[in-house]
Amino acid sequence: MLRKLSALLLIFVCLMGVVPVFAQDEEAEEGDAYVACSEEELTATVEGLAGYNEALAELGDIASGPADNDYGAMIAAYDSFSYEFWYTIFPEVPACAEAQAYALNVGMIYDEYLTIGLLLNLSAWSDASGDADSAAAFAGSAETRAAKIAEGVSLMEGITAEDLADWVNSEGMESCDEETYNTALTTIGEYFTSIGEAQTALSEDTDANLTALVVSDVAAQSYWNEVYPTISGCYEANYYAWEAGRILDETTIVTGLALNAMVENEGGNTEVAETLIASAQARQEGLAAYAAEVFPTTEEE
Repeated sequence: MLRKLSALLLIFVCLMGVVPVFAQDEEAEEGDAYVACSEEELTATVEGLAGYNEALAELGDIASGPADNDYGAMIAAYDSFSYEFWYTIFPEVPACAEAQAYALNVGMIYDEYLTIGLLLNLSAWSDASGDADSAAAFAGSAETRAAKIAEGVSLMEGITAEDLADWVNSEGMESCDEETYNTALTTIGEYFTSIGEAQTALSEDTDANLTALVVSDVAAQSYWNEVYPTISGCYEANYYAWEAGRILDETTIVTGLALNAMVENEGGNTEVAETLIASAQARQEGLAAYAAEVFPTTEEE
C-alpha cells in the first residue's frame, strides 16, 4: 500500500500535462452559474462554519508538536475532521460565490493545520531515530507553514460579508479571454511537469515514499508562494489555479499520512497507524476521482 501511494504525485503530473487543451468557452459556462449569495445564504455559511471551527479547537493545539505518543491520535483526529469537512460539510455549502470562497479558504486552513502536524510528527520520529537532517527539514517546513497559516487565520478572522462580496464582484471574477486562459493553464502545466522532473531526480537515491512527501511539500509551498500569484485573476484561470493548488496540498497530506502510519506502526502505535493508512487510501481514491473530474484527459472529453 505504501509503495502504491508513493506513485501518487507522478500520476497527477501526467494528468496536469494535458491541462492546456481544454476549451475555454465550456468553463465560462460554469462561471455564469457562480452567482452572488443572498444575505441568508452567506449568514448561514459563516455561522455554520463558526461552529465547526469551535469543534476544531477542542482537538488540541496540533501546531505545538509532539509531547508524547498521544500526538499520533491527535493527528488522526485532525485528519478525520478535515476529511469530514471536504466530504460532508463542504458539499452542503451554498453554490454561491461568497459562500464557496469562504468555505474553500476555511477548509484549506484545516488542511494546513493537519499538514503541519504530519510534518512535526515525522520530525520527532526522525530525531528519535538519529536522522537529524530529516528531523530538521520536516521541522523547518512545519515552521514555515505555521507562519504562513497565521497570516491566513488573521485575514479570515477579520473578513466581512462585504469584503467577500467586493472580491467576488471585482474584475478578478470576470471571464477570461482565450489567450489569458490558455497562458494560465500552460503555466500550471509547466509547473507540474517540473515537479515530475524533481521527483525523478530525487528518487534516484531516496526512499520512494519520502521522495513523494518531500517533493509535494516543497512543490505545494512554492506553488502558492511563487506560481499562483502570477496567474491572472479572471474567473476560469483562477478556478483552475486554485484547484491545482488543492491537488498539491491533498497529495502532501496523502503521502504524509502514509509515512506517519509507517513510523507510528514502527513505534508500536498500531491502532493509530491503521487509522492513518486507511485514511490515506480513502483520500487517494477521492483525490484521483477529484483530479480526473477537474482536469479530465483528452480521451475523456
